[in-house]
Amino acid sequence: MEPGVIEAARSMGASPLRILLTVLVPEALGPLVLGLTFMLVALIDFSAVAGTVGGGGVGNLAMTYGYLRFDTSVMVMTVLDLIALVQSAQLLGNVVSRKVLRR
Repeated sequence: MEPGVIEAARSMGASPLRILLTVLVPEALGPLVLGLTFMLVALIDFSAVAGTVGGGGVGNLAMTYGYLRFDTSVMVMTVLDLIALVQSAQLLGNVVSRKVLRR
């Protein structure tokens, strides 16, 4: 963000709290949403990996019922479910970020 925006708000008599709420937060909302989207995708990834080493969750389902019991259909479906979950989270995050991005 350009420093002139904060300077203009300050010259119009805006308080520091008003500058924070009406200038800084709206400008940073798009990248914040993208960061939250990245964290959500990483959380899905970590839960799947934790499941493969015995931590429970979707990865445990894929390992126990798919890989160890040689049931390929269960393993393929859990992998496809994980892919769909990650893609939908990423798409939703990108759409919300585009809506709030101020450019």
